[in-house]
Parts: sequence; C-alpha cells; structure tokens
Amino acid sequence: MERLIENYINFIENNLSNENKNLENLIDRLSNLQKENKNINFSSLIGSCLGLIGEAGETTEIVKKIIMQGKNINEETLEKLKKEIGDITFYYFMLLNSLNFDIKDIIQTNMEKLKNRYGNNGFSVEKSENRIE
Repeated sequence: MERLIENYINFIENNLSNENKNLENLIDRLSNLQKENKNINFSSLIGSCLGLIGEAGETTEIVKKIIMQGKNINEETLEKLKKEIGDITFYYFMLLNSLNFDIKDIIQTNMEKLKNRYGNNGFSVEKSENRIE
C-alpha cells in the first residue's frame, strides 16, 4: 500500500502545472494575465470563484441534511437556505463584475445554449444524454 501511495504522489506531481507547483510561477502567471487582460480583475475572479464554491457547499450541506438525514424543512431551515443563497448571489455578482459581464447577456447566452440543446420543446432525457456540442 505504501508503494501505491508513493507512486500516486509521484503521479500527481508529474501531472501538475508549474503554477500548481510553485508560488512564484503562479504569481508570474497572474501578473502576466492581468497585464494582458486589463478588463478582468483576477483577484476578484479568484475570490468570487472560491466564495461561490464554499457557499454552494454550505447550501448543499443543508439540502443533504433535509433529503438524506431527515432534517425538517421549517422556518429556521428556510432562513438558513435564504442566507446561503444570498451569499451565492453576492459571489455570483462579484464574478460577473470581475469579468465585466452583463447579467442580461449571461441569461440570453444561457437561453440560446439550452434552446440549441433541447429545441423548442424543452428538456428531454434523450437530448440530455445525446448532446450535440
């Protein structure tokens, strides 16, 4: 087992980018990206993505407890969900702002993507499992 773990650690190390292996490389990459893309706030981009994933995890934990562990849906639970969804909304709009994206354009793009995928009749399992990208 120890050999397997050692081999796996080496495998991981061999499959990491230089930015994943070394902080200086990461800082250089971020600095270059920021210079080349002045309209994107990379600090905010990183913060918003980390925030989104954290808050989505907290929301998912509440839903998991309701569905899998018998937690009741009551005022307290709904209030917790509301607060977590508020946090998701905060980080979502932070993400949009960091990329200078407009929410209306995001909605329109998503509607077009799903319409292309599912057609005018909406979702179907068949089209979902046999996507044409």
